[in-house]
Amino acid sequence: MKKVTITIFFLITLLAAQAQFIDPGYISVTINVSTAGTLSTLISDNDKLKISKLTLTGNIDARDLSFLYYLYNLSTLDISDVDILEYKGITISHPFIYSETLYPANEMPPYSFVYKDYNSTLKFLILPKSLKSISKYALYDCRGLTDITLSDSIVSIGEHAFYTCLLLKNINLPSSITTIGENAFFGCTEINSVIIPNNVTKIASGTFGYCRNLTSITLPANLTSIGSNVFVNCYSLESIYAYPITPTNINTSATAFDGIEKTNCTLYIPKGSKIAYQSEFQWKDFKNIEEIPTGIKSIEQSEINIKVDNGKLIIENANVDDKVEIYDFCGKK
Repeated sequence: MKKVTITIFFLITLLAAQAQFIDPGYISVTINVSTAGTLSTLISDNDKLKISKLTLTGNIDARDLSFLYYLYNLSTLDISDVDILEYKGITISHPFIYSETLYPANEMPPYSFVYKDYNSTLKFLILPKSLKSISKYALYDCRGLTDITLSDSIVSIGEHAFYTCLLLKNINLPSSITTIGENAFFGCTEINSVIIPNNVTKIASGTFGYCRNLTSITLPANLTSIGSNVFVNCYSLESIYAYPITPTNINTSATAFDGIEKTNCTLYIPKGSKIAYQSEFQWKDFKNIEEIPTGIKSIEQSEINIKVDNGKLIIENANVDDKVEIYDFCGKK
């Protein structure tokens, strides 16, 4: 009887442990971090496994972002209302490499989410409104990430920042961006459409390589450089809207369009540029080249009049409830 009792007790204990492991009771938490670097003191050890949705406000730094490593079931992170402050100290800048590093304010530090145990569980991420830069490898290999919200203040995206974010579907690049690093979106196989902001003049090597579900890409009018393997094996690409009047010179980037089905992909270019594109290295390989007057496909006529006066945009003859949308010549709203 004693042996049976011990066995039953063991089974009950095991089942209880399994139940706790399977269902930790996920919770949603909002935390104000008044002093940067103190997030670890505001979350109990018990809650580290329970938090699935976390909203942060206040001030944080590289130490707080590093602490997120311990939130193993984190699926939604909203840090839109935080300010990332400058931090200098001993941190892990790469697995098992410790160094004294200066992390600037308003910058998502390098390796912020890379090599985390939860990088396959993090699905939704809203970045700070005040963020200026996403550093290299910041979201490298976050394979569960499906949606990310970028603020209108972001200026640069570092190399490998979103490398192999396999489930990332939508990436709306704000017009404030001027720089996108090498391989930034390499292997983001679910991205469908991308509009490169007007202020971007260079697309670095491998930026959209192996984005195998990418069907449409828009290239800005000021684009002066396209690196090698930028669109390598983007074999689902159906349309490229290239707005430079003079074709971007890619003589030194022979593999820029490798893997694109150039008989199925239509190249849309500014009116009057067809002869130039048909004679330019690599561009001439596209079998369907069509001229378009602007990036705006249709214009609905109205009595509304828009003008600029002394640096101010004036809209006349509009009713209070009228919706007015303004586009530039590249079709960017």
